[in-house]
Amino acid sequence: MNDAHFNADENELRGLRRPPGDWTNTPGRKSGFWLTLASIMFAVVFPFAAFIATVVGLALSVRAYRLIPVGAPGRGLTVATIVLAIATIIAVAMRELSSTPFLT
Repeated sequence: MNDAHFNADENELRGLRRPPGDWTNTPGRKSGFWLTLASIMFAVVFPFAAFIATVVGLALSVRAYRLIPVGAPGRGLTVATIVLAIATIIAVAMRELSSTPFLT
């Protein structure tokens, strides 16, 4: 059996790798970002709705974050979305706490 396809040492098939995937189309990556961005804008007017939208956007982004490998293109947007979502949750919580009558 001298077939070159089966002799991996001579034809250097071990050096071949799978081409990098397109991680920019990961489900939840773009939708989580836009939902979180919209919730930041609505956090002042509708804090409860913004909180719900932020939690949904955070869930979508975390799901995409788990799917995208380290160093792949598209992972930075999910990290930015997670940071924005946490900042929005803190801003909504601070707004609600500052508007309570027992703190004044």
